[in-house]
Amino acid sequence: MKRSVFKTDGDKRRDFIFVSVVIHSLASLHSLSCFLLRFFDQDDGLVLTILTITMVVMIINFFKGTTDVFLSLLLISCLAGFYLGTNGAYLISLIIPNYPVLTHVIATFIVTEILGWLVFIIVRRPLKR
Repeated sequence: MKRSVFKTDGDKRRDFIFVSVVIHSLASLHSLSCFLLRFFDQDDGLVLTILTITMVVMIINFFKGTTDVFLSLLLISCLAGFYLGTNGAYLISLIIPNYPVLTHVIATFIVTEILGWLVFIIVRRPLKR
């Protein structure tokens, strides 16, 4: 049977590499989108939500998650991403007060990384053979 790049086959090293690439790539894309949109005084909420959904769907599909896990993690990730990102940017602005765009970019990257790894921890499980 042909091996799929987008589905786990139980090799923990390969799984970790795939998830690392997905999370780091999407966190970087989140940050770039946040920077560009905020730099040009545009709202970044919709774009960041779509990118968060993309990341969560990729990780859950990779580990063959069930529909209830998919829906619950998707909802929690979007809400947590918004809440943690907004409040994280506020906390970072206390440290770096004169750079509002940078505070949102840093918060976006950190929150995306945290959400991605939490989804990974929740959905990874040994395959039944």
